[in-house]
Amino acid sequence: MAGAKGDGSDALSGFNVDGIFNVKAFGAKGDGITDDSSAIQAAINAACAVNSGSDGAGNYTNVAGQVLLPSAAYYLLNPLWMNCSGLQLAGTGRYSSVLEPAYDFGKTIAVVGTGYQGLPTVASLVTGPGNAADFTLSQSNYYLNLREWGGRFGPLGTPDGLNINGLSAFTIEAFIKDVTAGDGIVVGSGSVPGSAGFAAASLLRINGGSLDAYLTTTSGAHDATGAAVPLNTIKYVAMTYDGTTLRLYDCTPGATSCAPDASVAATGTIVQDPTEDVDIGRWAGQSWPNGSSEENAIKGYIDSVRISKIARWTGTIANVPNAKFSADSNTLIATNFETNPNGSPFIKAYDFVGSGWLFEYNASRAGITALNPNSIRDIAIGAVGLDDSGVVIDAAHDDEIGPIQMSSMEIGLEVWNIAYENSFHDITITSKPGRYGIVNNRNDNNYTYTKVNGGWAGFNFGGSGTLINPIFVQNGGVDASLESQMIDALNPRSSL
Repeated sequence: MAGAKGDGSDALSGFNVDGIFNVKAFGAKGDGITDDSSAIQAAINAACAVNSGSDGAGNYTNVAGQVLLPSAAYYLLNPLWMNCSGLQLAGTGRYSSVLEPAYDFGKTIAVVGTGYQGLPTVASLVTGPGNAADFTLSQSNYYLNLREWGGRFGPLGTPDGLNINGLSAFTIEAFIKDVTAGDGIVVGSGSVPGSAGFAAASLLRINGGSLDAYLTTTSGAHDATGAAVPLNTIKYVAMTYDGTTLRLYDCTPGATSCAPDASVAATGTIVQDPTEDVDIGRWAGQSWPNGSSEENAIKGYIDSVRISKIARWTGTIANVPNAKFSADSNTLIATNFETNPNGSPFIKAYDFVGSGWLFEYNASRAGITALNPNSIRDIAIGAVGLDDSGVVIDAAHDDEIGPIQMSSMEIGLEVWNIAYENSFHDITITSKPGRYGIVNNRNDNNYTYTKVNGGWAGFNFGGSGTLINPIFVQNGGVDASLESQMIDALNPRSSL
C-alpha cells in the first residue's frame, strides 16, 4: 500500500486490514528458504476465528475470511489446512504467489473441517515416538494410502517409493494387536486379482483367522498361510521375499529366536499394477486412488509399519524387533503414526532420505460439515520435494477453486467424500509420468477451462462430473476412467 508521498518512501506492506489476513503479518518470509507453513497456518486460523458465523441460512462472508499471500515463494515443511467455511486463500497476480512443498511426499492443501475424524490413534504398542492406529472403532472407514509416496520415477519407471513393480526382494513388517476375531488387512497393495490388467502385488493380512502373506511375482501368485492369530496379544508380523522364498513371521517382540511361521517357494520380480494403492488398513478393490475396498482392516491395532526393498529376514530371527522402526537406505516407507503438530489430518512417514505427510483418509461423514463457500485462487503450487501432490478436498459445497497452476504433481487435485457442487476453473496441472492430474470421486462438481499436461492418466471420474468445457489433456496424457466414457457423448474432450 503506497502512502501519500508518491515516492514509495511511506509504503506499507505485510499488514492486515479490513478483515484481510496477510500471511506476512504472521511472520511468513516468502524467501523460498524459510519454512512458512506455521505462519500461513496461523493466518488461516485467525481468519477462521473471525469468520465462524453465518446469517442463519448457511451463507458466510468471504471477505472477512480472506488470507492473502503476496507475490513470493513460500517454502513449506507442513501441509496447509483450510478448516472452516467462508475462507479465501488468495494470491496476488496470476501464479506469482507460489507454495513450495518441500517435504518428500504429501498434499499441499487439505480442505476439510475440524469435525473430520481422520485416523484414530491410541498409545503405542511398543516403545518409541508416535502412536498406534486404532481399527477397533471401524474396519471400513479409514486408512493410510502409502502410495502417496510414489517414488522419484513414477509407476512406469524404475522401482522406487511404493512403486514396487519389478522389485526382486521385499519386506513388510509391523506390530499388531488383534482384538476381535475376524479377517482383515494389515497392509495391502490394491486391485482385484484376476481382473483384466490387475494383480494385488502384496497382502499382509489375517485370512480365515490365520496370518497370511500373499505376493504376486512374474512367476505367479504365492500364498503363505501361518497359524491362528491370538487375540489381545502384541505380535511382530512380517512377510519377506528374497527371490527364492516367500516367508511369513509371527513373533513375540523381543524374543531371541523366531522361525518363519510359514514359507513357500517363489521366484521372479514383483508385479504391481501402476494404479494400485498401497494401504494400511484395507485392500483397495478399484483401479484409481482411494476407490472402494475389497477387504477392510483387522479388528485391532496396527503400530509402526515399515516396507523395505530387501528381505530383512531369510531364516530364523535371532533378535525380534521390540521398538518402533526407523528408516535406512533400504526403506521404501516407514510410519510410526506421528500426528501433525498443527492438528491437521496428516500422519508423518519416512523414506530413505527424509519424510513426508500422508493424508488420513476417513470415509465416515459423522460430524463433518461441507465447508462453504471457500475459495482458492491466483496461486501456484510448485513442488520442491520429491513427490508432492496439490489439493485434496474432502468436505466442500459451493467452493470456487481456481485459477491455480500446479507443476510436477503426484496427484494435482483430489475430490472425494462430501465434496459436491463445487466449481473448478482455470486450473492447469502438470502431472508426473504415470500419475493423475485430477481425481474426482464425488458427484456434481463442475470443471471449466481445465488442462492436464502429461501423465498417462490425465483425469479420472469415480463419481459424476460435469465438464462444461473440455478438459484438455496434453503431451501423452490419457483419460483412464471408465465412468467418464459415459459422459463423453454430452461433453466431448479435446486432446491437443
